[in-house]
Amino acid sequence: MKNIHVILIGYRDPTMLDRAIASLQHIGSHVEGVSVLGEKEGAFKKDAGTYKIRFIKEIQNNLSMNLASLIQTISTEYIMLLHEGDCLNANIKRVMLDLSKHQHILGYLRKVKNVTIHYPFLVRTAFIKRTTFFTRYRLPISEALMPAWLASIQNEGASIIEGSFISSMKNQGTASGQAIIEFIEKYQKRPTFEKQSPSLSIIMAHFNMEQYVGTAISSCLLQTSPAEEILLMDDGSTLHAYKELEKWSAHPEVKVFRKENGGKARALNDLLPQIETDFVMEMDADDWLDPDALMVIRNQLLHLSEDAVVLYGNLRTWKQRESGNLQFKGIRKGYPVRNKKELISYRFPLGPRIYRSAALKNTGFPLVEFEDGRMYEDVSVLNRLLMEGNLVYKDFTVYNVREHPASITKRNRSSWNDFLKFLD
Repeated sequence: MKNIHVILIGYRDPTMLDRAIASLQHIGSHVEGVSVLGEKEGAFKKDAGTYKIRFIKEIQNNLSMNLASLIQTISTEYIMLLHEGDCLNANIKRVMLDLSKHQHILGYLRKVKNVTIHYPFLVRTAFIKRTTFFTRYRLPISEALMPAWLASIQNEGASIIEGSFISSMKNQGTASGQAIIEFIEKYQKRPTFEKQSPSLSIIMAHFNMEQYVGTAISSCLLQTSPAEEILLMDDGSTLHAYKELEKWSAHPEVKVFRKENGGKARALNDLLPQIETDFVMEMDADDWLDPDALMVIRNQLLHLSEDAVVLYGNLRTWKQRESGNLQFKGIRKGYPVRNKKELISYRFPLGPRIYRSAALKNTGFPLVEFEDGRMYEDVSVLNRLLMEGNLVYKDFTVYNVREHPASITKRNRSSWNDFLKFLD
């Protein structure tokens, strides 16, 4: 009975793609067709057998939207999902490829070194068509998409089975590969608190970052411990870029505002009256958070001294490649900053920055005369807050910085030295 359509995701290596398609012979009587998402037809070499294979080009490097569109065209009872490096083996014949009445998803475990990731494997087509996950969210790392979706609906008829019916040929031995696996694992974590933690919101200024802002906001929404509110200010972007931001106002916890272009400091100052939480984290529109970021931060805030006005930690950095992939560069370890001299000698932007809301509202983001207050607003506000209390460093890493050509955060030493002349 041909009741399964197979979707192969992320098979960039032609050899792995060949093996994955060839491995479908183990369930050949069930396979109605195969879709290869994100690859060109020329990548496949071997005989397809009796089922149809179609190759679907990924548009705009948006796996979520492309997958959502593909799923709507499938009419079989089930969809089988295989990910780059995975192929079936003979043990699949022991697996019942027919879900019970109350089952919607069958998942499997992929083990890489000391990390175990849950992946969906067999899904009822009618169920996955109803999900809005793929049209609502955009993830920074495409490999995280299906584990993140599975984590979001784990209480809706999902079963994970152990067994060796899937073989993986993908090597995650590189630094980037290991960092990606560790990032994906965090979607499976559940919140743990010692006691009621302080309330926490997120503020973000946006200027023509439509290519990345969806990923930034998605990372705020897909938290194991959600923020009370997410406040977004568009700083005079193009109409197209603003429309990309405005879409997110459909989420009840997201509020979108717009103003004429005046620089990041002014944009963030206009958001301050909207903050109603004890603490607020500032986020850039081209960066993103780990799935457990707010859970980690909330637990840090539980033990923060009353004289602390800012909490910060480490930064995980990634290089945006032209292919659309991300290359892990490393973790920038923070260290204590106690005065102005230590602040201006800090080797990189201090972050992530979680402000005590009352202190931030009291100082605001200073508008220094240099460049009309449009540069180094992070240093200006931290310098002012040092007069209000302490900047507290803790060793945690939950914030991801994307390095790309359009970024305006790279320091130009000549302008930096000019800026210091205007710093109080």
